[in-house]
Amino acid sequence: MKIVVFFISIILFLISLGTHVASKFRIVLPEAFYSIHFFAILLFASGLFLKLFQNKSKEKNGVFEGIPPIFTTFGGILVLYAVFNFFSSLGSVGNGVPHVVENGKFYISGRNVPKREITMEEYIDLKSKISSGFSGHWLLFLYVSVLLWYPVKENQKPEDT
Repeated sequence: MKIVVFFISIILFLISLGTHVASKFRIVLPEAFYSIHFFAILLFASGLFLKLFQNKSKEKNGVFEGIPPIFTTFGGILVLYAVFNFFSSLGSVGNGVPHVVENGKFYISGRNVPKREITMEEYIDLKSKISSGFSGHWLLFLYVSVLLWYPVKENQKPEDT
């Protein structure tokens, strides 16, 4: 079961990576891609709960014990990137959320009240920044999920760092 969840985590990480790269090329993806958010939280929370439960019952020291250091180092780099990405993408969105109205016009709205009309270029730019912000933290949470579900042998000693 753990190996299946591990591979699901890898697949979702790769999907979120593709979503993130697409957002950097200003490709607006369907709203259905935001369902990855639910699975990222589910895999992260369940993996963390499982690791903490296992560590408590087996007197292990760390959540990432037994995982090769190169993977945990990449995770640290991904944390820094996720913070940078958050401020560079979502921080530059400003007030309001882009919406499309039925007659083909684009608006920025706050609390579902249209504030002003925007061009299609502004709409695509705002949607891609929002997608980049979300997919950036999906990368982080899904990568940590991959590490949490990483198959470690029970008798394996942790590698020296």
